[in-house]
Amino acid sequence: MRPHASCAAVNPGDFFGKKGAASDVKRGCSIQVMCAVALTIGSEAVSQQVAVTRIEQMPSMPSPYDMRDWKAVALGYDSLVYDFGRQGTYLPLIWWNSSTLNYPGETSFGLHTVVGTTVPNSTEAINVIPSVIGATLCGIDKSSQDGQNWVRMCREYFNRANGENGSAAPATMIRMVVIVNCQLARD
Repeated sequence: MRPHASCAAVNPGDFFGKKGAASDVKRGCSIQVMCAVALTIGSEAVSQQVAVTRIEQMPSMPSPYDMRDWKAVALGYDSLVYDFGRQGTYLPLIWWNSSTLNYPGETSFGLHTVVGTTVPNSTEAINVIPSVIGATLCGIDKSSQDGQNWVRMCREYFNRANGENGSAAPATMIRMVVIVNCQLARD
């Protein structure tokens, strides 16, 4: 497509704050751009996948192939990290948090962010909350496991002191886990 005759000759600065000939040139250039975009979009709609011979020779499913049992991994993780009696180097990985900030007077728990940490009571929501949700997705009722409501204790990881997460955030997370539990019960 050839450019509109007036597009090449116009200084872009002429388009700002001036009416008349400059705006007519701008309108002409705009129409040209829109047509070019429409033609480009139209040509992509009819394009086809190009077959690459070497790729086509590759199998859809590699052999041998062994999919890892991710449910077993998640269940194993849950039994490891939620075991207060686990013994060994750097174990247990879980600890009780009785000095909560967001819900004073309520006990919560922590999972070590880094195994072998030199800060014994360090924890982060990015480690704790997914462990509860992941176990729930695998069928463990974390709202009533070993006499503990791990879901409720996750409230501590929502910062209500400065209102950053809003008052509904803990309830939303609890509802999400309940919905997952209900869905698992139906399946």
